[in-house]
Order: sequence, then structure tokens, then C-alpha cells
Amino acid sequence: MNLKDTDILRQTFPDGTKVSLSCDVGYTSAGGSSVITCTAGSWSPVRLTCERKNCMLAGDVPNGQIDYSQGTQFGDKAVITCNTGYTLVGSRELFCGSFGWLNRLPVCEVVKCLQPPVVVNGVFSPNKEQYEYGDAVKYSCDQNYTLVGSFFSFLFCSEDGTFKPDPPTCVRDCRVDGTAFQSPGGLPSTSSDAASARAGQQDDGLTFYERLVVEFHKEMLRKSMK
Repeated sequence: MNLKDTDILRQTFPDGTKVSLSCDVGYTSAGGSSVITCTAGSWSPVRLTCERKNCMLAGDVPNGQIDYSQGTQFGDKAVITCNTGYTLVGSRELFCGSFGWLNRLPVCEVVKCLQPPVVVNGVFSPNKEQYEYGDAVKYSCDQNYTLVGSFFSFLFCSEDGTFKPDPPTCVRDCRVDGTAFQSPGGLPSTSSDAASARAGQQDDGLTFYERLVVEFHKEMLRKSMK
């Protein structure tokens, strides 16, 4: 506690003098009189009690969490973390000061991925300038080439800003008497097999099984953010 107002400048206090006390910086009155009296060379008992100021909750950070494990009182620290697939922009720590939380709340920005890997004799879709965490691209090969590798031909924008898994390759078909033969592990390349592979496709061009893969991946992302 400290003397209040002009009393702090005084050197002597005659008998009968009344002075006021105030709480230290970062503390606030919790009750009791702030006035004490000098009587016959002794001060009356101090009744004022002080407690640490409470900054309360700092607010919300979309796509992130705030850890208040230390508390929300003067001198305590709050730590902010972002969900998977998001990057912290701003200060990771906030400190409770005498007038509230110091520093502004940071923001959690979604991770961006640049262009997916180029596959020789193949293309991917959709083709955008920038992709966000969780976005999927589908690869397909030029005519007379077969897709090899990468589960169901999909790559996903991951939390580190790269597309995963490794991209597939497009391998040229072998032809005998006008009939196409695939390389092992590829997708159907004859017209009849290609028609079978397209069976069950919906308006977006995905087969039933491809749609299951994309939806499963999105569901896993949603669970990781909880």
C-alpha cells in the first residue's frame, strides 16, 4: 500500500493527522477504510484490504484457443494456440496488466498452399492461384496415358503448406493391334474400362468411391479442429 495524493509528499504527521492509503499498482480495493489516523505517535490499524486486479477473459480467437491455466489476474499470462491448419499472426502470449490485457489478441490465419506439383502428361483440377488447408486436387492423365500412384488420384493441401501425399505419374499405355494395355496399378485405359470407371460419377465428375475419400478427409480435418 501507498500514501495517497499529497500525503505522499509529507515528511511529518502531527498528532490527529488523517491520511489516505491506496493499493499498489495492479491491485484494487477489496474493502475496508482507506483512512488511518496518527494518535499519540501511533497510527490506527489499517483496515484497507487489496487484491489483484482481474482482467477477466481476453475474448475469442476464431480457429484457436486461449489457455488461462495461470489465471486472469494481474501478472498472469495467457497463451494462444491455433488449430491444425492455421498459423498464428501476432503475439502468442498476453499478460494481465494494471489496465487490462497487454497486447492485442492475435489471429489464426488458414494455411495456404501454392500450386500442386506438375505431372508430366497429366493435369490437375481445380486449378487456382492459391489453395487453403484441406483443399483437394484431382489428377488425370492425357489420352493414351495411365495414372499410377497416389490413392484415388487425390492430393490435399496439408498443415505445412505443401500438397500430400506424393503426386502420381502418368505412364504411357502399350498398344497391340489398337488395343490399350495398362501399366500395373493404373486406372482403366480402354474405352469399355474407362466407361466402367466413370460409372456412378456425379455432376462434379467424382465417382462414388472418390467422393468417399474426399468426404473422409474433410471429416478428419473437422475432428482435428475440435
